[in-house]
Amino acid sequence: MSLLDEVRALPRMVSWFNPILLIKLLLNVVIADIFGQYADRRLIQSALDDETQEQKRERASIVGDLEADDEGAIWFDYVSDSGDGFDSTYSIAYLLAQPHLTIGGLEKPLPRGKALFMGGDEVYPTSQRQDYIDKFRTPYGWALPNIHGDKHPPIFLIPGNHDWYDGLTTFLAMFCRKKQSAIGNWRTRQRRSYFAVELKNGWWLWGIDIALTEDMDQPQADYFVEMAEAMPENARIILCSAEPGWYYAENKKAEAFRSLDYAAGIARDAKDPKSKQDKNFKIIAVLSGDTHHYCRYESDFGTQFITSGGGGAFLHGTHQLPSKIEMDWVTQHRKSLLSLAKTSNANDEVAEVCYPPKSRSRLLLLRNIFFPFVNPAFSTMLGLFYGVLGLYWLSASPPGSAILTYVIFYAGFASYSYYMNQTPLALVTSAFHALAHTLALSLLLKFLIPLFEPLIGEFSSSWTWWTIVLIWSVPLGGIMAGTLFGVGMLINCWKFNMDHNDAFGAMRLGLYRHFLRLKITDDQLTIYSIGIDKTPRRNQWLDNPDSNDKRSSRIIPKNPLDPKLIDDPIVIDANDVLSVLQVSKRRSATLASEAPSPSQPLTA
Repeated sequence: MSLLDEVRALPRMVSWFNPILLIKLLLNVVIADIFGQYADRRLIQSALDDETQEQKRERASIVGDLEADDEGAIWFDYVSDSGDGFDSTYSIAYLLAQPHLTIGGLEKPLPRGKALFMGGDEVYPTSQRQDYIDKFRTPYGWALPNIHGDKHPPIFLIPGNHDWYDGLTTFLAMFCRKKQSAIGNWRTRQRRSYFAVELKNGWWLWGIDIALTEDMDQPQADYFVEMAEAMPENARIILCSAEPGWYYAENKKAEAFRSLDYAAGIARDAKDPKSKQDKNFKIIAVLSGDTHHYCRYESDFGTQFITSGGGGAFLHGTHQLPSKIEMDWVTQHRKSLLSLAKTSNANDEVAEVCYPPKSRSRLLLLRNIFFPFVNPAFSTMLGLFYGVLGLYWLSASPPGSAILTYVIFYAGFASYSYYMNQTPLALVTSAFHALAHTLALSLLLKFLIPLFEPLIGEFSSSWTWWTIVLIWSVPLGGIMAGTLFGVGMLINCWKFNMDHNDAFGAMRLGLYRHFLRLKITDDQLTIYSIGIDKTPRRNQWLDNPDSNDKRSSRIIPKNPLDPKLIDDPIVIDANDVLSVLQVSKRRSATLASEAPSPSQPLTA
């Protein structure tokens, strides 16, 4: 089998509305909800990691691996949400692996990162070993082949919810071992599913594991407290999580945000173990994936909050993103404010920093009109449901049949939509959705009954009659039901801020892929957000004619990928960012200044 034959045999984008897959995912979710917190393998990781603080501190440093460039800067990469379809995953892996990237608008090519950090969900839909091999190891191994005896850049990974669906068993076996594991020419270095890594003197990256329960377990908290004690004063931190908790900061039950805030609180409370003096750590940037788009929020204390989930999984929209977010960051006393960043294009038009742009995100939703043709298995299931209900209609009184049909449709749509969206509005929209399907079934039967009437006398009491009805109603009903289902998600996502995951997951779009290339100098962090609007199709890959060079990618795109900047280069001067302790004190001081004096009456 040739290499291109192997490519054609690799999995395509996950069909999230395949009924069999939906059942498997439902079982995974149920099992995780029931047993997840009783089988938390982070506790086992901690118990097996018996190294001293000194050894952990030594293990955390990769300063020697990150060779500085001619200007004294170090470079590394961040990517999240890979391991879905081969074409989109390999496209990003291919860009990451190139020795240099030439980007329009930049004077110099960007060198390849000396380390790679992955922000969760390395594989979809579940964490089976073969999926990791086909959807993650293979594309990254082909992009940057393993060279024995060569210097191996380190790779660090935090798990997302899809990595956790087997209780993290496969993730730990592949990536968290004392012996380094090869992913192409990269090498794993971590012993746990979370880590603190020293990048450069005074610069650190923290990757936290929030598991399925979206929390930080006590051994993990103890680990970061221990590492904080070993870090120098005034250290600068890049904080990474598998979920952009700031999206949910205004929801009091947002566990993902509380986990981020808890990690920031560890940085705030860090003290020198001898002098007991505050260490004044600064969180320069917070990175996350999970949501498969790019956007950036600027805080009123200097920290940048960036979502970058473009490593290969299906696209998520951006049109629902709020322009402002309030959050309690490292304090419960006063709100901090996040603002969606803005940039100017070549025509000096100011636009919010989103990839894809919000206007494009809405237009992409229109593809849900073609739901039955993109998701034929689910639509066939709906058509079979139409057929069974149609048989009931033909054998019962129409008024009672219509009412019962509506109740059945409503019960199904309402329970599903409410579970996915957790808002009473889902119960209202489900009522109209169920009505649309009831009317569609009625129209279908009015069209089909005249065709069946000549056969009623001969076959009405036999299985032949039932078969004839199903043969006609299932395909026609599937197209009608699938179209209505897709349009329902389109309306909910466009108008009512619901069904974002389902509406975009149904389309399986491998568009707008991206990753981050980061550069650190003494006091500055510069982030280059690099994206490609389209990825090659399965037949648009070629054998690399330079494959004799063992460092070259094994396959190349037929047409250049043309990477571009999807955001202005983000230059963050650490001196302009408040320390986490300063943020907390400023909020408390502001609250005190606004508090009523003892002579003032307290108002409700």
